[in-house]
Parts: sequence; structure tokens; C-alpha cells
Amino acid sequence: MLATGCATSSQFRVVAGGMFGLKTWKDDLEGRGPRRTHTCESSGNMIPENSLDSDTMQIILEEKMKFSMTGSVVLVICGSKQSQSCRACEVLKQIDSLGKILDVWMCPDVNEFSEDAATQMYACEQALSESIRKRLDIGEKLDAIIFDAGAPFQMAQIFTRIFDSWKNMVELLAESPKVTAISRGERETWRINFINRFRTDIFELEPVFKIDTLIQDSETNIYVHTVVNDERAVAVKNLRLELSRIEKRAGIRASVEGFMGGGPHYEEYYIPTRTYSPDDYDKISQSEQWSSQEPLEFQTIFQLELENSKSPLSEKSVKVALEQTILLSQSSDTTLIDVHMFTNIGDGCLAIALWNEARAVVVWDGRKHIDINLTIEDEDDDYSALFQKNFLKQLPSLKTMLRDEQPRGYGRVVNFLEDIDEYKEDPLWA
Repeated sequence: MLATGCATSSQFRVVAGGMFGLKTWKDDLEGRGPRRTHTCESSGNMIPENSLDSDTMQIILEEKMKFSMTGSVVLVICGSKQSQSCRACEVLKQIDSLGKILDVWMCPDVNEFSEDAATQMYACEQALSESIRKRLDIGEKLDAIIFDAGAPFQMAQIFTRIFDSWKNMVELLAESPKVTAISRGERETWRINFINRFRTDIFELEPVFKIDTLIQDSETNIYVHTVVNDERAVAVKNLRLELSRIEKRAGIRASVEGFMGGGPHYEEYYIPTRTYSPDDYDKISQSEQWSSQEPLEFQTIFQLELENSKSPLSEKSVKVALEQTILLSQSSDTTLIDVHMFTNIGDGCLAIALWNEARAVVVWDGRKHIDINLTIEDEDDDYSALFQKNFLKQLPSLKTMLRDEQPRGYGRVVNFLEDIDEYKEDPLWA
């Protein structure tokens, strides 16, 4: 910048396919992906060295139920009674402020691989539903539902059907129930989907929230997925207190992974409290960025994949294809300055070509993937298309998987020159 006299600069990263056989792949892995600058990603929020143990699960459940009303009735969905314990049920029974704890277990005669599995599931559904009704006193309803980490997928299917019934929902669920599913180790998508069904199909409308939280140490993860019907508008406040207490008591990290709301209530004659016009928004920074742009080049990224394994790639074939493509893509004689080949990086190779008013960087991963970074001075999409066509002619076993164009220049450039020239002065939105 000092040599050219530039006062400002712009930079961005291009994600390429990489190369097999690199010795620095561990270091490269840490630098891959977006560069986060939010304070949540600072070193002060690193994962502690403490380990997750049985006490951690107890702390999570205790804090999760701390905001429940005194005497709350809790349904705990467990796994197989013959083969495993129900940790959630054991912990909740020790919390004095809670009321009745109803534990339900997987029906022992359900076999998902049998021919009459559907009949068995329906029978189990009816039996569990009837069991819950019998154990609830007159006027009692479920204030919370806890899906234990040992409960299987079939129990999620059964209870989705139970509470999807309007009759069961009205008769069994309290006004503002909380539903929680816990899993340890790997993130289980079906548990997330089970909890989300309460948000989308059972509670449906605001003020319902689905909250996904991650409790982690340096080795293990505990995922907690919760749906709460927030009639008292305290869900966010309680969540912050809950996570801070878990971190303080267990000495581990707790973070929110996802937060989703319910659908809005229909208003036939909706009257907004205020309407906004473009003049209500501050457009100073956007206007400054627009006027600072100086696009100088046109860049095209190609990602190609080998479809026919009978025609393998090689360093020589990549170099020849690049040289022939450059010659075929010119309308007049082109002076090819040089093609620099770097073959000692990994299993593949890197080729850099410089010629009149253009340059290309080609990366072969050593297997079946090629990245091409083509940069020309003029915004000429036809030339990029011709370059792509001629390269594929040299290596017909390749297929284009991605093609992306963007301007290059300075001044935080994001627009092409033709877009900027169309509005010589300020754009319509300025």
C-alpha cells in the first residue's frame, strides 16, 4: 500500500476445495471457515477443563425446574424399565418444591421390526395415555414434561401422537407447560424434531418458544431442547439466569444454540403502531460504502469434479489443459508469460498462469477436484464462459459443480462496475 500510495484496502477469502496430502492440515483446519469477531468467541469464553458427571445432570434439571411453580406436576418419559434407569426421574423426585412426579416407561412388547409394529405402537399409546389419566387427580394437569436421555425414538413418536390430539392437549396439559428433551454425547436430530413439534403443531401460536442449549466441557456435550409457553413473558429472563447458574455451579460452559418462536396470532383488522419509510433509516454508512467502491477486475471461481474414474487427472494433464485453454480463449495471438507449477505441496498441484491482462490459479486436490480462480480486467462474462468451455474440452471427464463471479478492487467493493455506472450519482435508495 505504501508503494502504490493507497489509503484504503479491501480483502476477502475464497474457500477452495483444498488438497490431499498436506502436512499442515491441522493448522489449516483451525483457520477454515468464517472469522468470528463477536465477543462470545473471545478467549475468555473458552470451554473449561471440568468434566460432565452425574452431578451435572442433576444441576441442569434442578435449574431447569427452579422456575416451575411450587407443587408442579411433572411427567418423565423414560426408556426400558428392564434394562436401564431413568436419571431424570431420580433427580426430580429429590426436588422438594415439585409436586407429583409421573414416570412412564417404554412398553416392553413393542418391537419396531415386527410385522405388527404399528399395532403394538398404537396399543402402547393407548396404555400410556390411560395410565397418565388414572394417576392424575381431579383438576391436576401436567405442568412439565421431561424426556429422559435414555428414552428411545419410539417414545417420541408415541407422545407426539398423544399430545397432537386436541382432547388430550386440553385435558392433560396445564396452561403454560414446559417440555424438555435431554441427550448426552451426540446431537440427536429426532429429539430436536420431537420438541419442535410441540412448537409447530401443538402450541403453535405466540408466546411459545423453542430453546436449544448446549452444556459442554472439554470432552462431552449435553444437549437440552425446551419448548415453553411463555404466557408470563419471562422465558428469556429465566433462560439467562438458568444458564448462568448452571455455569457457576458445575464450572462448565452453557450456551444457547437456537431460539425460535411461535406463529403470530391472526388479526383481521391489523393497525400498526407505526409505519416506517426509507427516510427513517440511517443510510450514511451505506452511501459512503457505495461511493468508495472502485472495481478494477472481474473474478470467476470454478469448481470442477471428475465424473469418470477411468480418466484420472495428473499434474501434466492439468498443466497442458490450462495452457491450451488460455490459447484457445483468445481472439488474437496471446503471449503466454509462463505457467508456474508447484508440485511439492501435497498429493495434487498448484498452477499459476499469467498472460495479457489476465491470470488464473488452478488447484488440483490430487484426486478428482479442481478449483480455478480466473481474474480478468474487463467485466466480460462471455470470456469466463469461453474459458470454462475450453478447459472442459481439454479434460472432458470433468463437470462444473459451481461457478461464481464477483468484482475485485478496493474501497469495500461488492458491486460490479456496470451496476455502479448505471447510477452515476446516488442510487435510488440513497
